[in-house]
Amino acid sequence: MVFLNAESNSEKVLITARNSPDPADEFFALELADNALNGIELNLIVLNGPAAPRFSIDYTENGQATMFGTLKRNLKAEEEAKNAGLAPGQVRAGLGGSRVVFEQIDTFLSMLGHRAYFLEPLTYASAWVFERRGFAYVRGHKLMDDIQREFQPGGALHQCLDDGLAFRKRDQASTVRGRAWAIHDGILDALDLRWDKIRMVKQIGRQAGVDTFPQAVY
Repeated sequence: MVFLNAESNSEKVLITARNSPDPADEFFALELADNALNGIELNLIVLNGPAAPRFSIDYTENGQATMFGTLKRNLKAEEEAKNAGLAPGQVRAGLGGSRVVFEQIDTFLSMLGHRAYFLEPLTYASAWVFERRGFAYVRGHKLMDDIQREFQPGGALHQCLDDGLAFRKRDQASTVRGRAWAIHDGILDALDLRWDKIRMVKQIGRQAGVDTFPQAVY
């Protein structure tokens, strides 16, 4: 089932798809919006494997929305998702189709006469994926460089990793998902920093070539 939400006089358009009656179980979601500068914002992109196991990181055990862990957290579900190889913010394993989707977004926006579009990555892992898809940083490049430096042996973030903590295992420094879970768990407090105000831009038809975690293992 595919749904299009494009209300009159709204700056947003949302396309979703699901194969379940549950509206909270979308495996695809894409929301685009106009911004105040006549540009385009990619507000939301979800690409979940519909047949993959689902982890309820989006709701607490009492049924309260977590906003994918940014407002509240379901620690049990998050630990299960982490152990299953998911990144923060994922309720299911991904489809692995982001390259095709971004190619289609580029083509569509080019037809409308746009030269670029913007987004704010929810997690460290999503920022890394967007780098692979040709995005550059409007804000946050220094933070990504600081994270890369401080996760090296001897760095402030590396020293905060402890095998006794579910989201801060020692081996997490070496992978994108591992770092993302530690950041999601608040490890940036060691640098007096937060994961916020990160903003990225994709110039249509161009690859920025940004790589803040060289030779990374996802």
